[in-house]
Amino acid sequence: MNDEILTSLPMLPLEKVERPRFRMPAGACDAHMHVFGPENIHPHVPKPHYTLPDGKLEHYLGLMQILGLHRFVIVQPSFYGTDNACLINALNKAGQQARGVVMFESDVSDSELDRFHEAGVRAVRLDLFKRAREPLSAIQNYVRQTAARVARLGCICSSTSQATLFAS
Repeated sequence: MNDEILTSLPMLPLEKVERPRFRMPAGACDAHMHVFGPENIHPHVPKPHYTLPDGKLEHYLGLMQILGLHRFVIVQPSFYGTDNACLINALNKAGQQARGVVMFESDVSDSELDRFHEAGVRAVRLDLFKRAREPLSAIQNYVRQTAARVARLGCICSSTSQATLFAS
């Protein structure tokens, strides 16, 4: 993996975003977006792979109006590791139009999983890069153990290469 930190460009101002030339279907959902910042409230991991300007929920909600989206899924970025505070804060502000995908360590408490679920979290992002050098059996155990931890919340384990757990 490259040790160089990638630096992203600032977000495009909403007044420069063009409406699509087609109409989005009713109930259109953005299945993967991130919320970032502010950094003084939500600090990033010690050695991020990239840096980003603030990606505020309010900006995204304006973008949704332009694009004709109705729902969205906030995915926990590796930028914050397993500190899901920024994501949970955004879910609480967004309400029923949003769902979330968190990352957590194996020692996360059941009460924390319940809090995630109540906020709108319906999936778990597994950190397979962190385990890339582990034996396949250890990775399989990690997936099984994570699936078992969230099963009571109605989640199932997908067989995709990203190994994300989705709620029913």
